[in-house]
Amino acid sequence: MNYIDNYKSFRFLKIGRRLFHIGIFLLPSAFSFSAVLLIVSAFLSSLNYKYIFKQKWNYPFFAVGILMLLKNILLEINLFDSKNSLVLSQSHWIDLLNWIPLIWIFSSFQIYLVTKNDREICYGLLLAGTFPILVSGFAQYFLGWHGPFEAFNGLIVWYQKSIESRGYNSLTGPFNNQNYAGAWLVTILPICFFKVKKHFNIKYKRIIFLSFLIALFIGIFLTNSRNAIIASFLSIPIILGVSFKFWLVIFIFIFSFLIGIIIFELPLEILRPLRKSKILESFIPHYDLQFKDFLNFTRIKLWANAISSIMQRPFWGWGASSFSVIYMLNNEDFIFLHTHNLILEVTHNYGII
Repeated sequence: MNYIDNYKSFRFLKIGRRLFHIGIFLLPSAFSFSAVLLIVSAFLSSLNYKYIFKQKWNYPFFAVGILMLLKNILLEINLFDSKNSLVLSQSHWIDLLNWIPLIWIFSSFQIYLVTKNDREICYGLLLAGTFPILVSGFAQYFLGWHGPFEAFNGLIVWYQKSIESRGYNSLTGPFNNQNYAGAWLVTILPICFFKVKKHFNIKYKRIIFLSFLIALFIGIFLTNSRNAIIASFLSIPIILGVSFKFWLVIFIFIFSFLIGIIIFELPLEILRPLRKSKILESFIPHYDLQFKDFLNFTRIKLWANAISSIMQRPFWGWGASSFSVIYMLNNEDFIFLHTHNLILEVTHNYGII
């Protein structure tokens, strides 16, 4: 496939590809440098813009970006009613910077990932870049090494928080939060599965990638991040290609259990033995809670408020960064800056479209 228009573009892309590879490797451990390298590589890729516009899967993202821009323009010229304009703040333009660059990066990086070999190189760099994260996390958890550690006048910061200072055991490594560490490790998990499967017949590679896979699982569990642990269990049957029947059985089991709690008013005390496990403890509600108490959980209240607001403006939404203001107007408790759910957040701000 000829995706380079001329020799000049080839020279730029050759430099951009090298910067892209270095940026991918440094992404989890030196984000500041990685971001600069990746942005420069995206600019160099954009010089070959004809390739970007030849990819049909880019057009839905371009359309979404245009809709987001249109939404903010309509807000600026007050085409919505005054009540909404009072609720919305000027930060909706800043929030747009969370999305438009991602659309540009998504389309720009494709030229560096055209062939199967390009993608496998990227996978290898992501795994190699994760190795320092695991070493850092295990040293923090088992040896008590903690920081924060800084380099280049604070451009690189490894938080490496002390476990004792947080009052509970959780691996964070260079990240400042165990959920961030867990999110990164569980994102790398499918890549490691792929490497194990591909190189399973080569003994030394099988040992290397299986060891890495085990280390990833251990690291995920040590983060005590519920999101990461659930995601790791969900990813396994998806990666292994488990049939639809398996998912149907799991769904029926969970659904039946919840119905049993609601209809037959099963006491949550039956889950009490599971709380003896440190890993399962954070997943199990306190045994003296009743099902009706779930409706008062913070996350449930946030999602309920978000869905209620979405139903009022389903197509255009309320504007970026608006949830906190709307929630504050409708509730007298804590102020929350976002919905804690990506789908609800985008729908609330920009509409279902």
